[in-house]
Parts: sequence; C-alpha cells; structure tokens
Amino acid sequence: MTARRWSGRPICGRRLRVMAVLAVAALAAILVAVAGAACGGSSGRDDVTGLPPQSAAPVEFAGQWRVYSETLYYDAGGSGGSDSGSSTTRELGLREDGTWEFGSSRGSWYVATIDAADWERWGVEDYGPQRKVVLEGWSEGVGDGPIEESDAGVDFLWIIYRVDEPSAGVVQMKFGHP
Repeated sequence: MTARRWSGRPICGRRLRVMAVLAVAALAAILVAVAGAACGGSSGRDDVTGLPPQSAAPVEFAGQWRVYSETLYYDAGGSGGSDSGSSTTRELGLREDGTWEFGSSRGSWYVATIDAADWERWGVEDYGPQRKVVLEGWSEGVGDGPIEESDAGVDFLWIIYRVDEPSAGVVQMKFGHP
C-alpha cells in the first residue's frame, strides 16, 4: 500500500459542498417558520394576500349600536358637530351574518387588528385599542375605527371616514349600546 499525497482539495469535493448548501437552506427555512410563529404570524390565507388578520362577524359585536357623537374635522382646520336630527337618531345594526345597515345604507363588516398606518390615516394618536371594526360600503367606500373594550366586553365602536361635502375632512362617529 502506497501513501498518496494530499492535493489540498476537499476530500469529498462537490458532493460535500452540495450537502452543506442544502443543510443551510433547510436550517434557514426552519428559522423563518419558527420566527413567524413566534411573532404572531400564521400560515393562513391572510399572510398570502398581505391583508390584515380579520375575523368574520364576532357575535359579541352583533346587535344595535347608537350614535353617541359625530364630529367632522375639516382639512382646513376646526371642527363641527353633526345635525342632531339626522344620523344620531339612527342605529347601526351589525348582523351575525357579517352584514350591517345604517338607515338605507348597507354593506359587510369584519373585525381586524389595528396597525400603525390606521392611526396615521385616522389622524388619531394610538391610545390603546388593538382591534378595529371595518364597514365595507360605508359612505361609498370603507369606514373603520378603533374598538374600545374593557373587562366587561365591547364598550364603543368608532367609524372614521373621509368626506368631501359640505367641506373636505374626516368624520369620526362614536357608537355605543342603546
């Protein structure tokens, strides 16, 4: 038996490099999956579409909600209250089937997680609520806002949306149980 001199090349060559690359890729995939789960991620459809997590019509929200206040904050500055004879006498009905109605207006609704962009869009500083209600079809678009909750359950819902008439601005409506 004669001894061969080592050439300096890897002993297993290409096969060892391929296995190392596959092992690193598998480890990276596992770390990404674990990190996503640890940070509240899910493997549901919302992650695929990029939409915020939402739930379908939670029963705790179903029922009638009365307007407690309504204010238009003008883009040009200042604010004004609502016409007490119009929307404040109507009630917002949230149905268990995921539909809503307010006077002659109707649409669908769901609950989702609030993110930083929502607070900025609403022009409101984050004061704690974690969830929002979203009303599709509200004022020919979407109305949404924070859900104020306590240990007793849901206390108030806010619907915040843009308007152009009578003057451009943002309307904030606060709803509570009648």
